[in-house]
Amino acid sequence: MVHRARAAKRFVNSTTPTFFIHGWGSSYHAEQHMANVAKRDGATDTIIWANVAKDGQVTFHGNIKKGARNPIIEVNLADNKQMSYKKDGEYVFDVVSAAKKKWGFAKMNLVGHSMGNLGIVYMLRDHPNSSQLPTL
Repeated sequence: MVHRARAAKRFVNSTTPTFFIHGWGSSYHAEQHMANVAKRDGATDTIIWANVAKDGQVTFHGNIKKGARNPIIEVNLADNKQMSYKKDGEYVFDVVSAAKKKWGFAKMNLVGHSMGNLGIVYMLRDHPNSSQLPTL
């Protein structure tokens, strides 16, 4: 615990969530190791995951308490092998806008792996000034 408390002092302490978006054919499990290391080392105290169904419906698994430090949202795209970057962008938009609506986030961080980065880019391209999104 002393190591974790000392390490936590090295990190930014913010309520801004970080979304982890997986790559093609993968799932939220791909980012679990990184998220768990962040928690173990004191960078965050909250990790949840969100499933985005093929129809864009978002289901959150876990809760983010008010004031949670550097929360992480691992995103799981159920339609993880389709070949439309635009559709991936819509899935990322669905989960980020749902999180803003549920928890009122004003800001966000986005981390993508492989195709997850393209989903992020297409979301930002297709929704550049959307009030439904937190500020990047």
